[in-house]
Amino acid sequence: MAEVTQPVKLDKRYAAILQSTKKDFVSVTGADTYLVQHGAARISTIGWPGWPTRLRTVEPVIETFVAGPEHVTATSSNDPFVGAWAPLAAWLNNTVRTALEEVGVLLAGVAYVTASLTPSGMLEGVAHLDDDQFVPSESVSMVAIIGELAGPRMATKPIGHPPLRQMASLAFASETLDAFASDTMDHCASDADELVVFPQFGQLHVGPAAHHVAQLAPLRQLLVMRSAVILP
Repeated sequence: MAEVTQPVKLDKRYAAILQSTKKDFVSVTGADTYLVQHGAARISTIGWPGWPTRLRTVEPVIETFVAGPEHVTATSSNDPFVGAWAPLAAWLNNTVRTALEEVGVLLAGVAYVTASLTPSGMLEGVAHLDDDQFVPSESVSMVAIIGELAGPRMATKPIGHPPLRQMASLAFASETLDAFASDTMDHCASDADELVVFPQFGQLHVGPAAHHVAQLAPLRQLLVMRSAVILP
């Protein structure tokens, strides 16, 4: 039976995980190779402005914002979505940067924030990696997520993988991805409207599928922030 835990508090220990290089996440024991899975850490949502309540769509909508230390800029003028999500993107950028800086983590360059609105019945809940490129000396980078109705689930125990070559892409077996998506592997589960952060490289995670949330509301909003991390 899978062990299900909650995201840990963001602290110095978890900060060290986010300051890792990609090679730090690869464990080799004899002939076996594993990708270490760290789960997620939670960040306080003080000042959360709340989700816009009047947005409507019949197809998924996604908008991107470029987020620097001081300013967040939309990459389109697709209102009403851009106008509704701009305050949330600015809040996410400031909240994540502040929380990471408090534990000694600094972001490298600009970050990117995506905001999306998806009909709940279209949610597929496909297990995936946000970064699957194995460049050993690179930052594992970070991703922060807050989701409406239900949060993402993140793997917490090492996962077997074929031997890795530099510059190659990670590729978990389809059986592994299906098992994780169906909750039969150890993981941590975040709640709706809970802000979590985790490594962008190699961290297997999954959002809710339609059967998890379609009965709760017809639409689901999601905010995601991604950035490389300055290595210590």
